Amino acid sequence: MVAPETVHLAADTKLGRDVVIEPFVVFGPGVVVEDGAVIRSFSHLEGAHVGQGTTIGPYARLRPGARLGANVRIGNFVEVKESEIADGARANHLSYIGDTTVGAGANIGAGTITCNYDWYRQAPDRDRRGAPSSVPTPPWWRPSRWETAPMWGRAR
Repeated sequence: MVAPETVHLAADTKLGRDVVIEPFVVFGPGVVVEDGAVIRSFSHLEGAHVGQGTTIGPYARLRPGARLGANVRIGNFVEVKESEIADGARANHLSYIGDTTVGAGANIGAGTITCNYDWYRQAPDRDRRGAPSSVPTPPWWRPSRWETAPMWGRAR
C-alpha cells in the first residue's frame, strides 16, 4: 500500500501477494483481489472478485457481482456490476458494464453502456465496441464484427 492511512478495508477483504493499492481506495464487504493486481487511486470495490494481474482504476467502481478474470484492465470512470469480464478484456474509460458477460480479449470503448434489461447476456471473445455505444437486448455482438457510432455492425 502506497499510503495505508488513506485506504479503507472491510473486515473480510482478501488480498493476494504483490497487490499494489494506491491512495484513497475503498474496499467494501466481499472483495477478493488475486496476486499481482493493481488498484489505482480513488477506486471503490464492493462484492467483487479481481483476477490475477488485473488493473483497476483510477476512479473505477466495482459493484457487487463484478467478476474479473486475469489481466483485465478496468480504467478511469468505469463501473462494473453483476458482470463477468473474461481474461485480457479491457474497458479503459467512461463505460458502464452491467448484467453482462464480456469475452476474453474484448475491448469496450469509451461511452459504452450495457443495457440488457431482460438479462440476456453475452459479448463474445475479441469483440470491439466504439464510442458511444448502448448495447440493447438482444445484443448483436459477434466475434467478427465491431460497432461504432453512427453505424451498427460495420464489418472489420
